[in-house]
Amino acid sequence: MHSYGDLDALIELHGHIRAQNSPEFGVFHKLASEVRADDLSGHVVLLGGIGWNNITARLFRYLDRLPVIQVEDEQLDTGEVFAVRAEDGTERRYYPTWADENNKELTEDIALLARLENPFNSNRTLTICNGVHSRGVLGAVRALTDARLRESNEAYLAEHFPEGEFALLLRVPVVEDVTLSPDIQHEHARLYEWPSGRR
Repeated sequence: MHSYGDLDALIELHGHIRAQNSPEFGVFHKLASEVRADDLSGHVVLLGGIGWNNITARLFRYLDRLPVIQVEDEQLDTGEVFAVRAEDGTERRYYPTWADENNKELTEDIALLARLENPFNSNRTLTICNGVHSRGVLGAVRALTDARLRESNEAYLAEHFPEGEFALLLRVPVVEDVTLSPDIQHEHARLYEWPSGRR
């Protein structure tokens, strides 16, 4: 288990998916290096960003219609940032927030929470829980698993994305070194939404 980069997010999400499904429903976790072709044709959840997960980097190439990408940025040496590509070719980048200019205390990370059609099987889904740092990954997961916010977050997604496909860039608050779950209903939490492309 020490091989996993986002172990807290994995434990949170794995337990939630197991609890929400029947015992006969197989829920497996694998390192990116262990993934085989058959693993990618079912319902797939990707945890983590391009720096630690080469499967995430490779799958982003199949998601051309998704305007959100993750890129290295010379302004940040602790993770890869999210960028949104506009139709006119311009790009907007989203950065975490720090308490001081020395980037020692993270106060807000950025998370990508996305659900799309699996590019390898149109009858299955691909869910991405990603962040600039591990705090963002955990925040993306907890937006779906936190018992206090899950219901209202799911209601927001159902109302605003009735087709079932979406991508959100979210602010993930970090208070006293504790990652808080983003409240998707709150406008401040949402930095960017696709397919509507708001913000």
